[in-house]
Amino acid sequence: MQTPFRATLHGAPVEVDLDAGLLSFYGIPSALFWLNPSLYRMLAPLIAEVGVELARLLIAYESSQGTKEDYEFMVTKLGPTFSEGFLAWGRAVGVAGWGIFELREFDQQNRCAVVRVRNAWELRAQAQMPLQWGCPFLQGKIIGIFRHALGVSCWADQRILDGDDYAVEFSIRASEATIEGEIALFRKVAAEQKQAELLQLEQQLIDKQKTIHQLAMPVVRLWDGILLLPLIGEMDTSRASLLMESTLSAITNHSARVVIIDITGVPLVDSHVANSLVKTVQAAKLLGVECMLVGISAEVARTLVLLGIDLGFVRTFSTLESGLTQAMAMHNYRIVPIHTEPRSTPRAHR
Repeated sequence: MQTPFRATLHGAPVEVDLDAGLLSFYGIPSALFWLNPSLYRMLAPLIAEVGVELARLLIAYESSQGTKEDYEFMVTKLGPTFSEGFLAWGRAVGVAGWGIFELREFDQQNRCAVVRVRNAWELRAQAQMPLQWGCPFLQGKIIGIFRHALGVSCWADQRILDGDDYAVEFSIRASEATIEGEIALFRKVAAEQKQAELLQLEQQLIDKQKTIHQLAMPVVRLWDGILLLPLIGEMDTSRASLLMESTLSAITNHSARVVIIDITGVPLVDSHVANSLVKTVQAAKLLGVECMLVGISAEVARTLVLLGIDLGFVRTFSTLESGLTQAMAMHNYRIVPIHTEPRSTPRAHR
């Protein structure tokens, strides 16, 4: 059985119990990891998942939680002044590989300071790696300790310095901003952005559905003043509502006088579809345009009767041919065969 190895380095007690496989720092169970790859590989996927900005705030927040103890039991005990105690604390945590701490400025009256950390462990862990997130752990520690030292809420702006010594500088100032508040603000903004994105996607879906419905509800110009609106497939609520819009728009665009609505391809006519047809015909009449309803099957006719739908004011025909013939007659058109060209397509004559 081996005696645990004990040492005090820069005032920091370290103990290694080889038999138990334990390492303690300041009497607190600890573990030693390689900065890279071990720590980087543990942190990088989590930071990538939640996003660098939120991850930085969360790490800084958790890091700041133990700073009251750092300040009261270490900084104030390791030196007669705050500056000396802070630097002594920095040397102590440097034993754990956090880096070398320098207090470049400290103005307690104006409540500001500048701290530089060389060989910052977070920068070393991220060196030459694709994902970079700075030093939020050290930032949280600095914010927490100086909040207790200055007696006010404060913030630490981070600036990573160029060079080979992996240095980061924190400019500390009194501020109403808090890590908790920044997290709440970030989440609020993120939620609003998400809501805006969802609304945008919803509108895009509505626009696409409208386009699809318009494509599925084509208006065909047969002859001057005569339009054909063939309806094919099931008429859901949104498509039935689009019927009037499409019809009135086509009437205006083509200066139509007659619109033939062909429902031959509609397998089912319920009350909503029937009411949409009636309202469309009524709206067209207000524009001085007559609508004809063609392609009414026996099943559809039975359904309309059972639903109590009154189509007495609408000209109805069982086939498109009969409706088209009537529409052309209303405008002094007629279709006659050309006897000299028996296989040619019939043409319209006035």
